[in-house]
Amino acid sequence: MKKEVGSRNSDIWLLGDSNPKNWRKVLKTPLDPRHPARHNIWTPVLEVIQDRVFRMCRCRVDTSQIYVRNAVEDPSKKPPP
Repeated sequence: MKKEVGSRNSDIWLLGDSNPKNWRKVLKTPLDPRHPARHNIWTPVLEVIQDRVFRMCRCRVDTSQIYVRNAVEDPSKKPPP
């Protein structure tokens, strides 16, 4: 899995918790769009952002440039809950 995607210069950074243990060999990027966590958490937030941006300037955020990475690359290094 790639360590990060998007541009570090983006005004929006999307940080995930860690690479998922059971999915890390299947997913290509952190918070891969095929993983449910991205849609459960990020999609509602993005919807609000897109709405506000559109109302202000009649444009949309280019989501391909949003910087995305996980805070912890190896989930076994996370402290116990």
